[in-house]
Amino acid sequence: MTRGILVAGIESPLQAAVEAEAGKREGMYAAAAVPNRLAPPARGSAADSTGTGGGVSLEWNPGSPLSARALVLAAENRLERLDLAILVCAPPSLRRPPELLAPAEIEAVVNDYIKGWFFLVRE
Repeated sequence: MTRGILVAGIESPLQAAVEAEAGKREGMYAAAAVPNRLAPPARGSAADSTGTGGGVSLEWNPGSPLSARALVLAAENRLERLDLAILVCAPPSLRRPPELLAPAEIEAVVNDYIKGWFFLVRE
């Protein structure tokens, strides 16, 4: 019997590499990628590869404690068990000075890249 692995992280090449490795080692895994809301939409993002090679793609709103709980339950239900969680905490760079950030952008960064990890680890 294989282990149930949840891979959660920021949509990035590192996230995609961790997912690929989980797929090679275990076959089945669940993945939840947080999209970079501050970057312009890219063609061929890391989320496009999620779900291949035995992976199950799950949605997650990192700013919500209910969404963190729902993510863990969804991973357990889809994989039948959850033995390991790999969190890829690699926030993207903002590429501009803080004084040029809008309040909504600051809120998104705090929710997605700080609060969300605490909610998920708590679960």
